Amino acid sequence: MSSIPQLADSPAEAPPWYPPRAHTADDTGLTPALLRELVLKTIYVLSPLAGFEISRRLRLDYVTFEHVIKDLNDNSLIQTRGEARRRPQRLDRMEEGLTYEITDIGRERARQAMERCAYEGVAPVPLGQYNLSVVRQGLPDAFATQERVYDVLAHLVLPERTMKLIGPALNSRKSIFLYGHPGNGKSSIARATRYLLGKGMYIPTAVAVDDQIIRLLDPGFHEPSKEPPNHKADARWSHCARPFVGVGGELDMRMLDLIWHPESKFYDAPLQMKANCGIFLVDDFGRQVVEPRALLNRFIVPLEESIDYLNMSASGRKIDIPFNMLLILSTNLQPSQLLDEAFIRRIRHKIKIPDPTEQGFREIFRREADQQAVDYHPSALDYIIETFYTQAQRPMRGVHPRDILMHVREIAGYQGIEPVVLEKDIVDDACEAQFVGDLDE
Repeated sequence: MSSIPQLADSPAEAPPWYPPRAHTADDTGLTPALLRELVLKTIYVLSPLAGFEISRRLRLDYVTFEHVIKDLNDNSLIQTRGEARRRPQRLDRMEEGLTYEITDIGRERARQAMERCAYEGVAPVPLGQYNLSVVRQGLPDAFATQERVYDVLAHLVLPERTMKLIGPALNSRKSIFLYGHPGNGKSSIARATRYLLGKGMYIPTAVAVDDQIIRLLDPGFHEPSKEPPNHKADARWSHCARPFVGVGGELDMRMLDLIWHPESKFYDAPLQMKANCGIFLVDDFGRQVVEPRALLNRFIVPLEESIDYLNMSASGRKIDIPFNMLLILSTNLQPSQLLDEAFIRRIRHKIKIPDPTEQGFREIFRREADQQAVDYHPSALDYIIETFYTQAQRPMRGVHPRDILMHVREIAGYQGIEPVVLEKDIVDDACEAQFVGDLDE
């Protein structure tokens, strides 16, 4: 039976979830052995250290590990050096203001603990608490309203048909396959969706599976929230914006399982675990070292069961965690080269991002010219379309106006032309720099 909690649907909107503050050792959910080693390693690394400083380091109230301090002191692993010189004005217990120093015996025990697991710092939370948090903090129903979708994509020029498909796909909270020629906005669409995710969520620094630790919080993906702190919440959890995890051709299968550090004896969480309750974008799908079929096979069970199974390679154990995110696959390769019918069926929404129409291309060009402060007359754009698209039989791409105008600005800057005006000579040079011809032309 799965260890992931199941919640009944409720017609009323539930209040925002937060992890309640731990008031006892049992409330931390950590084994006595793990809590003891965390306290000992903290003092070992930073000795001497006051009780309130240990509390800040672990992000646990002193009362939750007070008995550990007493036990370590009674067994001569640490010793008291009197009151700290600088201390907060208010402490809940007098012992919090005392300074503790590790002894020679304690130092040896701490080294042994470090050899078993070198993780120290913010105390982890148990796997069960983490799994509950992912279920409770999943993306809300209908988070992508029509008004908000049009708002976050207003910087793009997209066909109305495409716009109508994006919102329902996002609200499915399952999987989306974006495909089309390069430069038409697939990645821009996917990355803009992060602004639809709404209020933040709580993410623990690390997760404990019995006495083994998985480091989860990643500054590269977990941005601190700007919302005011909730002082009732467990400080081991950071309030962050919902994650947006984007990867491209560098993705390999190792990034999708727990990463064991043999020298440190703890794990790093895989990418999809870091993306829980947010969005996981696999960009340039099909250009990874790993075969597309193998990558899709890796996602089939999580997509269908909303549960992912991870290998704890050092112990040979498997754990299950929620797979609770919106998965977006984006490619400019032919779908028939990547997916067979069975896989296509399992991807919930398939959306083609087409080349812009001429009207759309003209609107994109106008916006880019305004943004890059390039002065042009519609006749200049007529010349570009006729010469470099119609006569050259070249398809229009949404990214071309930006790239052509960047070349224009670079050429104008080199020649000392100011203000930048779109004229035939500079257009010819810019388009020659932009487009690649055949060697025998």
